[in-house]
Amino acid sequence: MELNTSDWKEFKYSKIFDIRKGFYNKKPDHREPGTIPFLGAIDKNNGVSEYYTLQEIKSSSKTGDDNNAPLSEKIFPAHSVCVTNNGSVGYAYYQDKEFTCSHDVNPLYIKNGEFNLFTGPR
Repeated sequence: MELNTSDWKEFKYSKIFDIRKGFYNKKPDHREPGTIPFLGAIDKNNGVSEYYTLQEIKSSSKTGDDNNAPLSEKIFPAHSVCVTNNGSVGYAYYQDKEFTCSHDVNPLYIKNGEFNLFTGPR
């Protein structure tokens, strides 16, 4: 079946998505197996480069010292499409659970509704 694009129109991403910036974060020191995905600018594995514990993310800072940001700036809610803006530019991955990411990733949240496994790219 051929895709008909004749009725497609240009749109601004900002009209449809709440575009967030990833956290400028030094990759946390890794001490134990975690469950929270860390997304980076990679072209495979759904953008996940590592899994961290909540404590590892909480205690890490972008400069590696005690000047730390609150956890609310480091953890992003589920149901977003994350687009890489550096490295493997333009890759998009649907995230079905909360995550943390580098500044090389922009999480996009749909404004009128919610992404799910069937509406978000995977």
